[in-house]
Amino acid sequence: MLRHLGMISEQLDQGVVIIDKSGIIHFVNTAWAMMHGYKNSDELLGKSLSLFHKKEQMQQQVRAFANETKRRGRYRGELSYLRSDGTEFVAHTKMVILKDRRGRFSGFLIYAMDITEIKRVEEQLKTSIAQVETLQKQIDQLQYQINERSRTEDELQDYCDHLEEYVEEHGGDSHVVEKAIEDEFNHADEDDEREISLREERDKFILPLKTEKLKSISDLAKRLQ
Repeated sequence: MLRHLGMISEQLDQGVVIIDKSGIIHFVNTAWAMMHGYKNSDELLGKSLSLFHKKEQMQQQVRAFANETKRRGRYRGELSYLRSDGTEFVAHTKMVILKDRRGRFSGFLIYAMDITEIKRVEEQLKTSIAQVETLQKQIDQLQYQINERSRTEDELQDYCDHLEEYVEEHGGDSHVVEKAIEDEFNHADEDDEREISLREERDKFILPLKTEKLKSISDLAKRLQ
């Protein structure tokens, strides 16, 4: 049976290993050996499965994984492994319980596929998504500022047109015009209390323009006197 399994497993990209209930290796294919940094699979026969895991990995991950496999009959998930050079990697692992002819538990058949590259790509994708989301927020903020500036400039133009009409209606009386301007500023101050944060941002680029325009209107009123 092991010979037949060996012929099949050597054609797989996945690592395959069979251990007894004590964790001793009875079969291992070339893909499993190479995945863990070993050139020859034969040198791993008779070794313990703990060779491929740190002590804390065995205690915290592998035992829990094995217990869940015993309970369900088979189980799959991610496990951390240890290469021969001491580096770690993560593999998608499938574990199946084995039974003897009497139906008693005798060990595990384990399949593993190194997903280091998949994990790397996933992290790059997460980073790229976060960068795109940040960029989109910046674009939305810039568009909001552009829209607000356009709206404010339209309001300012309407206001200035109104004042110019007011100047002409009152024969260029500068005192009347200045009183109208003062009232308009007071009214704007009341609005500021409701939208103070927004108007503070707008005033950074609108106030100089507004002041210059009002000065021109006031000069116009004086010239008409």
